[in-house]
Amino acid sequence: MYKILPFLLLPFAGQGQQRGPERIYGMVRINDSTFVDRLEISVTDWIEFMRDGNENERPDAAVLAQVPYGYLFAPTTSGRTETVGAIGQFSVLKLALPADSMRTKDQRFRARLYTSYPIVGITYEQALAYCAWRTSRYGSYRYGSYYAKTSMDSIDEVRIELPTPDEFDRLLTRTDSTNNKNCSLFNYRCSRCKSQDKALTGRYAFLRPGSGLVPADSYLPEAYSLYQLRGNAAEMTNTRGTAKGGSYMEPARECTAGWSQPYAKPEPWLGFRCIARIRAR
Repeated sequence: MYKILPFLLLPFAGQGQQRGPERIYGMVRINDSTFVDRLEISVTDWIEFMRDGNENERPDAAVLAQVPYGYLFAPTTSGRTETVGAIGQFSVLKLALPADSMRTKDQRFRARLYTSYPIVGITYEQALAYCAWRTSRYGSYRYGSYYAKTSMDSIDEVRIELPTPDEFDRLLTRTDSTNNKNCSLFNYRCSRCKSQDKALTGRYAFLRPGSGLVPADSYLPEAYSLYQLRGNAAEMTNTRGTAKGGSYMEPARECTAGWSQPYAKPEPWLGFRCIARIRAR
């Protein structure tokens, strides 16, 4: 739907030193010892986390009532259901949904699409619990090995964490869509152009910038091929109560480096992504 533009890599401390693992599933290497998720943690990621012994980590019920995918977390009913498949980081998931919510092609399309939306409605503590769980699953990703063979003999430790505010700021580019006459580059509050109004019709009509959450891989990637680093869901950092990157509710300026979004409870505009820190033996 959108033309992907090339971005220059931003310098990060440690680049140019001894190379670490080439890849971690779903992540991008930003220096020899640090990787970052390409996408915001999704609904699928969170359901997989819950199903792996974390059933009590449900998103906040009040927030689920405000987002379009809330029904994906409803208990399976005793009536007729239909199954939606989703690929998690460690397994393939099957979600049983009430047949009434899957009657039309549009409903089935949206149900599949909603699994790729960013998870919101969670607490800071729940985000930390997810990071700890993902750290414990080190080496068991579904696709391929956790790291490619390199000159390193082995890896001593992998920690999955929330990024620091400074790390998040260094990942943000200066690219701005406020003066773009063609369309919005990211999902934050801004005026839509006529060409975009024409393009977003039918099943895609609800993917309008600044109007609500969209799939985590929508719009354009920034430096390091990271999606939705600005806009969509604001993202928690390791500093409690401080989110970065802005959400779909903020104007473009407030989604850039130097700005932050305070929070005190689960919000329908607040999610997160993870950083992986590698220590070589």
